[in-house]
Amino acid sequence: MKNKICRWLFFVAVGIVLFGVVKTASTEKDIESGTLAPVEDKQAIGAILERLIGCESGGNPDAVAVNDGNTGLDSKGVLQFQLPTFQRFALKYQLFPEAEAKELENLWTDPDAQIKVATKMLEDDMKNLNHWYNCRIKIGVVL
Repeated sequence: MKNKICRWLFFVAVGIVLFGVVKTASTEKDIESGTLAPVEDKQAIGAILERLIGCESGGNPDAVAVNDGNTGLDSKGVLQFQLPTFQRFALKYQLFPEAEAKELENLWTDPDAQIKVATKMLEDDMKNLNHWYNCRIKIGVVL
């Protein structure tokens, strides 16, 4: 009788733990994929960007990927932007109104500027995550 109760308690405890893990994993995955969080949810976008930064550069603002993606261009900074991509979106969203395209080169590797551009990109369209395709896949964000 004691063994049956112990086994029953063991299975109940395992079930509770597994349910909690599955429930948590499912919720996190749903948030990351955007199915639970609206695009305007800055907290969800911030969480995605944190994970992208970890994947892309490990948080190193001096990170450089030479000839990234065989484009002939270097990717730099915490979010590994290539200069033309950074310039295009910074200008599109008018995030630095005083800066002309050439002047944006000075902001290109600034972590705050990269996060500002990336945040606006994701607020505008979550499909912009495809600019970080490999890391988007690695961190499990499904579009």
